[in-house]
Amino acid sequence: MEMDQIIIAYHTQKATNSEKRTLLAWLKESEENKKYFQELSNIWYASHQESPTKITSALEAYAQFSAQIKFKQHRSYSVMRWMAAAVMIGVVILGMVKFGEKNVEYTSSNTVLEQVLPDGTVVSLNKNSKVTYQQYAFFGARNVTMEGEVYFKVAKDPSHPFKISARDLLIRVVGTSFNVNATNKTMS
Repeated sequence: MEMDQIIIAYHTQKATNSEKRTLLAWLKESEENKKYFQELSNIWYASHQESPTKITSALEAYAQFSAQIKFKQHRSYSVMRWMAAAVMIGVVILGMVKFGEKNVEYTSSNTVLEQVLPDGTVVSLNKNSKVTYQQYAFFGARNVTMEGEVYFKVAKDPSHPFKISARDLLIRVVGTSFNVNATNKTMS
């Protein structure tokens, strides 16, 4: 499956665990991949801030998006990125229906769980931990709440600080790596 399709599946909450692992590995390959993912994510989430008109079919919109991408493949990677962004904006303007604010929650049970947030931040949830954020509001303010123990590798973005609420503590950073332990017994 092409990476654009995996990214779309990720944003529509339809990505399989295998696709999520593929996306995470791809993001770790280079800063350019992270920037591309973040640009598409910004467009994707910004498109849900207003209520555009409906389109006839999400599959039809995706087919148009894919056709535009394949047609322009002979151009440089930079031009391709901007074309993909323009096509995504067009698809959004033509018709994605606004799905109200929706909380996204990652919960680990008896295993450690690693996830990539829409801004490129990587979170590793220890056993019995949880991270929650509002899906469509995430790019205006990068706010998450957490329970348990979570390791954060925060994507650097000085203009949008990353805020973590854990019990009675509020942590605000712009790009760093650290561990937060907010279990019922301790806070560190």
